Amino acid sequence: IPGSDTALYWFLGELAKERGLLFSDFNSYFSSPVYAYLFFIFSFLGNSVSVASLFSLGCFILSALLVFLVTELLFEDTTLAFIASFLFVLCKPIEFYSFLPMKTMFFILLLLLFLYCVLKSLRSSSQFLFFLSGFVAGIALEVEGLFLPILIVVLSYLFLKKELKLGKFFFVFIGMLVALTPFSLRNFLVAGSLNPIS
Repeated sequence: IPGSDTALYWFLGELAKERGLLFSDFNSYFSSPVYAYLFFIFSFLGNSVSVASLFSLGCFILSALLVFLVTELLFEDTTLAFIASFLFVLCKPIEFYSFLPMKTMFFILLLLLFLYCVLKSLRSSSQFLFFLSGFVAGIALEVEGLFLPILIVVLSYLFLKKELKLGKFFFVFIGMLVALTPFSLRNFLVAGSLNPIS
């Protein structure tokens, strides 16, 4: 039901604002902890639901740009990248979610950013970009658990193609660890569990 998870995140954000980030009303966030924290931040900027709608629209615009960049990296064709970005903007389901105060567009943005960082890091062999790929992957996991199979497929493919060696994977792992650790510590302090998500 569109908006049902928005009500949950609004509620969690308001609770966090009232009782602090370590409030124990919920032993652990059973949905998307990152988005709950975002609603906490949104609550200081005015109507958190309205701010979340603007945030979603911003994610939509940045996602269109990332579609262009990812396509250009994959095919090295500016015209094709422009067409891909144009089709993304015109896609009706994506347009529908671009104005809703839900985590959908934020997840799409993180997914595209992860793909861009991975492709860019393979081209440049930059350790920082491998770290950033892992960090974005960790945040994406905190937003949507469905990212896990995507992450496994991408890393497995790179290992099989011998594009991702152990040294590079180390930086990806460290990036994920940095992203997931704050949520693990929060859950440990509140619920006695190091599980970064619930």
